[in-house]
Amino acid sequence: MRISTLTTITFVLLQAGYLLAWTTPERVDRRPEGYVVYLHDIAIGRGGTPSVVWSECKSGTCYEKIMFSRRAGDTWTVPLNISRDSGDIRTPAIALDANGYPIVVWSEESYARMRYVHFLGDTWSLPKPCFPYTGITPRLASDCRGRVHLLYEDLASHGGIWYSYYLPIPDSWTTPTRVALGAGELGWSSLAVDRFDHLHAVWMDYGTNGLSYAHNDGAGWSAPSPLPDPAPDDQSCEPRIAVDTLARPHVVWQERSGDYWLYYSGRDADSWSSPRRLTPQSSGPPVVCSDSLSKVYVLYGWYDGLRCIVRTDTAWSAPERISDTTAMQEVASDGRLVHVIWRSADRSLYYSNNGVPGVGEAPSTGSPPVSFRVETPMGLLVVRFSLSATSRVVLSVFDPTGRRALERDLGTLSVGVHSISVDADSLVAGQYIGVLSTNVGRHVTKIVIAR
Repeated sequence: MRISTLTTITFVLLQAGYLLAWTTPERVDRRPEGYVVYLHDIAIGRGGTPSVVWSECKSGTCYEKIMFSRRAGDTWTVPLNISRDSGDIRTPAIALDANGYPIVVWSEESYARMRYVHFLGDTWSLPKPCFPYTGITPRLASDCRGRVHLLYEDLASHGGIWYSYYLPIPDSWTTPTRVALGAGELGWSSLAVDRFDHLHAVWMDYGTNGLSYAHNDGAGWSAPSPLPDPAPDDQSCEPRIAVDTLARPHVVWQERSGDYWLYYSGRDADSWSSPRRLTPQSSGPPVVCSDSLSKVYVLYGWYDGLRCIVRTDTAWSAPERISDTTAMQEVASDGRLVHVIWRSADRSLYYSNNGVPGVGEAPSTGSPPVSFRVETPMGLLVVRFSLSATSRVVLSVFDPTGRRALERDLGTLSVGVHSISVDADSLVAGQYIGVLSTNVGRHVTKIVIAR
């Protein structure tokens, strides 16, 4: 057996008492007097640079245009109308291709169709239909190769949840494949991509008032399966999904049971955790993302503004205030920082991230990266790392389903550089994620085992 490195990634280690802190909100839009911002989306590019799209229209009219801006240093570029036409255009979604260029898709609700544009390096393409047939409410996600994936709903003769991906040449989308078909309408879909480029999708089934999940490991979509439902007689609405560095999906949603309650469930291997209610008060629809340490961030807003709670493997944090204005938020993570946009009470668009210097950034141990290197012909997994303090060290290896395939307690080790060989004969050929846990945090890396 031969063990080789696919990618080595370094992450900072968290210390106990790590505190969230959010930057001062920044105004993104420059809407004219009498205009309002409504629906929006965010994507994070190289170097952690956010790009944002939103709908903008005159107050009291249909949505007229899709606007784009990106953060350049400490400012935002002048917003640009990329839809270049007027109409009932909504739910813009944005993702970045292999060159870091944005692709934007939106719905033309009155016609039940979708259009898209693509940044070409110096200008934007003209809007084009995604498909010759109907589709609404697009969701986009980019994988590690820069391929842009599209999930959407079709309420016409095709019905259900559908999937496609973008082809730079010849500038078109692949023929869609159906992910799910229900007895009634399916909607409020959400899409995420894990580190293995596997796809995860969740949506609401109006026939059952519950949520369903499916995944695609490259060989096609799995059969949909239901998520656990805390109130089967009530509606589970507006689900959102994120995946962590161990490829585990996390889902949050709004349960409409008299009031609007927020719930969470996570999937480990083949089972979902029991739904957990996240807030004591009625709240608006949540959004979710995960960082490079597999912490899960849930953001939600209602009349008291925008808040964030964080899940680690052991506990949930108390809510942290981001803004006291009303919120219709979207969130994304670049691994290190969490980036959020939201609509304020004055119907403008604002941005913040959790990177306040000296507060929101965890200190590094000063250790070199964890490395997994080839060791032949012995068939051993060789782990090299350094410690800045005496610590207990545990090595865990997870397969693409999130199942723990191997775990070794390396014991309590002293300060300094260590090189430890681990028997890996139990691991079949494939991709894995390695996690080295110490007293102050974890290092994570992707590995490949080939025979």
